[in-house]
Amino acid sequence: MRTLPARLLGSILFGIVAWWKMGTIQDLHIVSLVHWPLLLPALVLEAVPATMAIAAAGALLFNRRSALTLLLLFAVTLGHAGAITLVAPEITVRYRDTVEQAESTWAPDNSLR
Repeated sequence: MRTLPARLLGSILFGIVAWWKMGTIQDLHIVSLVHWPLLLPALVLEAVPATMAIAAAGALLFNRRSALTLLLLFAVTLGHAGAITLVAPEITVRYRDTVEQAESTWAPDNSLR
């Protein structure tokens, strides 16, 4: 791949995954540690493609020969995660329900004011 388009693609991919993971980290901060096992299946479905995306973005940014292979592996893992989500939508539903319940019960302590 040419250097400038590869670095641009790597930067965009890195930015998208960073933004995506910040939302997941925010969800983990809201949900109690006791309820994290309810989130684990959905987190694995997100973490594997995200890890491949970060590896591909790094290879693109540093102009490595493995960039195309890592992009292909990212596409495959993303396809697998999408297929699993279509076959078992209850994984995503359980994740969203757990986060929404934690958001509705979480209230900041305003007694210090």
